[in-house]
Amino acid sequence: MQANLPLEPHQLVAAALSDRSRHTELKKLLSTQIRDSSRPWDGCFAASPSGNIPWQDGWDPNSRALVSLLLCIGLAHDRWPENIRAKALEAALYATRAEVAQNRLPYTYTNVAVSLAATCLYLGSHFGEADLGEYGLDLIDRITIDRVQRDGFSEFSSPTYLGLSLLGASFMEQFTGNHLTLVDQLSSDLADCWSPDIFDFVGTSMRSYGPSIHTHFSLSMLALGSHASEAMYNAPSHTGDSFFRTAFDLIKPFNPARGYVRSDAGKIISGVASLTRSRIASSAHLEAATFEAGMWHHQSTSVSVHTKGGALVLRHPSIEASVRGGSVEWHRRSSAQEDGNPLWLWGSLNRPVKQPHQFDQAISAQGWNILLLDSTHIQVGSSTFKVAPPLDTTKPTLALNAAEGSITVI
Repeated sequence: MQANLPLEPHQLVAAALSDRSRHTELKKLLSTQIRDSSRPWDGCFAASPSGNIPWQDGWDPNSRALVSLLLCIGLAHDRWPENIRAKALEAALYATRAEVAQNRLPYTYTNVAVSLAATCLYLGSHFGEADLGEYGLDLIDRITIDRVQRDGFSEFSSPTYLGLSLLGASFMEQFTGNHLTLVDQLSSDLADCWSPDIFDFVGTSMRSYGPSIHTHFSLSMLALGSHASEAMYNAPSHTGDSFFRTAFDLIKPFNPARGYVRSDAGKIISGVASLTRSRIASSAHLEAATFEAGMWHHQSTSVSVHTKGGALVLRHPSIEASVRGGSVEWHRRSSAQEDGNPLWLWGSLNRPVKQPHQFDQAISAQGWNILLLDSTHIQVGSSTFKVAPPLDTTKPTLALNAAEGSITVI
């Protein structure tokens, strides 16, 4: 059964945590849960089957873990009357068991794995589902150990998903009353990509929807909460994530007292990517990521430049990139075949690039507050950069040479 509801399932559950006027819609949503174990989307909800990620015949099975996490947060904080609580528990149990039964989720898929672990542990400890509790504990161990062994999460530095992972992990700390190493790991990573000097998340990322919090609403901003240097911000895209405010307010996931700050040192995340970075005074951050073969994701960023009032990120599946002082340089790793998962490249207008040969011609660029000065100079916010080789100023978007190039602060 499909319901005509105004929000995606996760948005509606998040909104209903604080908005009583959403209760009728929430009950309607819960009544649409798919219950068919022969389907890979078993346990999903039929409010909006196409969603934002049309895969698995139009369904996103990852939504099961996210919706279930939000339902459990609502149950733990007694946000709904009894007639909704019963249906919410039933739906969370079914969705969680459907995910566990399919055994399809790698623990390296950080945000979904953490959400599932939190849900399993909560249902196990509070509702007698002992097998789910054991599954959740095992999953937490796997995620935590993998982070230690790699020196980073596979889904590293994501302005969206790092915050979501921290929400799930901190929820586990909250309802168990136990300190979790996983929360320390996620908090450290969150602080390591946040720059209070320029009020932005900086650096490259395995999964990034936009170049700056000023262009894209960030769940990790909600994780920082009142600890950010500005109380409010207004990003124009992906604003549906703003419905998560209440969930983050209830959990309060980020604790600055744990003493985490951003480091200027690069690092190697084993099996994923090597990162180099540089900070120019307090006004500009440069970072480059060279991904291991097969690890580049279609939402990955390979080069990032963040300044006061501006940002530029570059994406390409087959470049080696590095930062040296005030310059970031790149060149093509191979000319044979694109690796990773290049489902699309993001252009400055977020238009898909469908022709495969265009991978060889240009790196896609996304930016905020970029000014083209001439064929070899651009201004990104408050800072000016020299670009090589020269740009084609006749094109409506900023396209940089994918074979080799550099951006150097002046």
